[in-house]
Amino acid sequence: MICPPTSFEIILKNFQRILDLPESVMQAVIRKSFATHGKNIRDAINTLNNVKSITCRGLVLHDEGDIDISWHSGEEIADAWPGAKFIKTSGLGHRRIIRDQDVIDHVIKFLNVDSD
Repeated sequence: MICPPTSFEIILKNFQRILDLPESVMQAVIRKSFATHGKNIRDAINTLNNVKSITCRGLVLHDEGDIDISWHSGEEIADAWPGAKFIKTSGLGHRRIIRDQDVIDHVIKFLNVDSD
């Protein structure tokens, strides 16, 4: 996982902030989600809870300068995921992290462990 949020609530709040949406619009989105899926969208997707039952190993990378999703989210997810490793980067933010050669090398190394 790269720069993951602990819950969908974080994504919704960022969406609202970026588009400067009033709370009434967000409530309409939540109502529509419930009507369509029978669940509150904010509660339906919770990464922090979901990773607790994962049995495979994992890699979570997050940059300390991420202004979209706090790096603490990535750390919390890795802590909750048995067998996960957390790597914190610096100076990459939320988007440049996926193009960084050190990050790419970490991912390749992680993926190659079981392929030998």
